[in-house]
Amino acid sequence: MDEIDFSNGMWRGLLTAEDSGTSPSFSVELNGAVVKGIRISARPSDREWVIDVQIPKHAIGDGVYTFLIFVQGISVPVCSFCISAGRAMAYDLQAEVALLWEELEILKPAFRRHIHNAG
Repeated sequence: MDEIDFSNGMWRGLLTAEDSGTSPSFSVELNGAVVKGIRISARPSDREWVIDVQIPKHAIGDGVYTFLIFVQGISVPVCSFCISAGRAMAYDLQAEVALLWEELEILKPAFRRHIHNAG
């Protein structure tokens, strides 16, 4: 599944199936609960479905919210998307940047040795 758009509280994705056929039944879960407001808004071809997911108000705020999209009869999600915002996101980003700097500091001497030995 590919993300098409995310705006005005609506996430839109495109599912392309291997075979053409009838429209599958979709469900979206957030923290194990089914999200309401899911609809198939268009069918560009006999193998594609556009899925609209209305983001619940309680999932817009501080933290990371992961949505899982399931097709009926398939036990693993066919797609997922996350919404990250607020203070938790700032701390996660700071931690990730710090980790990248640490890794860069480890790699710099090894790279310099490689360049020195190659030349």
